Amino acid sequence: NSPAVKAALQDFAGGQFNVVPLPPTVVDGSRCGPGLLTLSASCNNGSGVRWYSSLTSTTPLTAADGVSPDGNSLTVNAPQDVTYYVSCVRNGVPCESTRVPVTGTVYSLPVVVLAGGPMLCHDQPVTLTATVTNSSGNITYSWFKDGAPIAGSTNQISVNESGNYQVKVKDDHQCPADSNTLTLVNPSQINVTIEGGPFACSG
Repeated sequence: NSPAVKAALQDFAGGQFNVVPLPPTVVDGSRCGPGLLTLSASCNNGSGVRWYSSLTSTTPLTAADGVSPDGNSLTVNAPQDVTYYVSCVRNGVPCESTRVPVTGTVYSLPVVVLAGGPMLCHDQPVTLTATVTNSSGNITYSWFKDGAPIAGSTNQISVNESGNYQVKVKDDHQCPADSNTLTLVNPSQINVTIEGGPFACSG
């Protein structure tokens, strides 16, 4: 009574029992930085999904390689971009579709460094600048003082209060990064007293 058996019987009745299945529908995966990455695929007409490490591999991947119990996904530890191949296999007969590539993209994590200050001079404004590397495209900036959000949406802000400042960024792929924390201090006003005199004698 399983769907796969019913589909196989329907195919047999319709003369489709030994027809090669259609290729699977795939969903590529992506993530920010190295780590676990999940790829997905699905087949129609009761066919099962079969995963391979390459286009020419003769050994399908198994649960030990990260294949899910239903076979519809593969989860791997990806230190960089990866490509696997997947096909549809008709249950009970040696009919397999062509293989389709499934790709996983690992985006580089941005790096942000915050600079400026560290001294405020009698409450005069100081410019803080965030420099982002290891990323491309549009960067969004969120600024914080003592852990609380403050105004600012570009790579520079002008401040005149002491405190701990930080900026958090995201790139086009929504990959995040936090800057170093920059502490600004406002020293007390320095008073200078000159003593002596009141006369200077020449010679």
